[in-house]
Amino acid sequence: MSFVSPYAVTVTSTAGGLAQCSYTDATGAAVPSGVPLTTSTPEGQAGELQFNFVESQNLRLVGAVVKTVGNDPTLNPYNYLGATRDASTLVDGVTVPWGVDMYTTRGVVLMFAQVDDKGDMVNFFPSADPQVKNTDAD
Repeated sequence: MSFVSPYAVTVTSTAGGLAQCSYTDATGAAVPSGVPLTTSTPEGQAGELQFNFVESQNLRLVGAVVKTVGNDPTLNPYNYLGATRDASTLVDGVTVPWGVDMYTTRGVVLMFAQVDDKGDMVNFFPSADPQVKNTDAD
């Protein structure tokens, strides 16, 4: 089964210091645990996969760290993707980009900040590592 970006993220637990997440795609279909989140890109175009998170449990999505599966496990500034916030809806979003004609699988760690009533960060929770995959649009 193929899923459609953007993906809505729900944090189901922060037990043990790790944000356990579940995902639904743009059609509202629940993505089974462990299944890569997919997007497809026509040949000759750049691609992207979008995550959206509505603030809950005093958590905000502040960014993501991405790494192409199979490459050396080093991090560079381009591996960190900052999130943006729509102030009117309180939806935080982060976009994983792909270059033209790049079809890869990446590991993604979403980064959530727990905030107090003043909006100050009091804790930080990384997600379990979902994989995202860009495929050629048929």
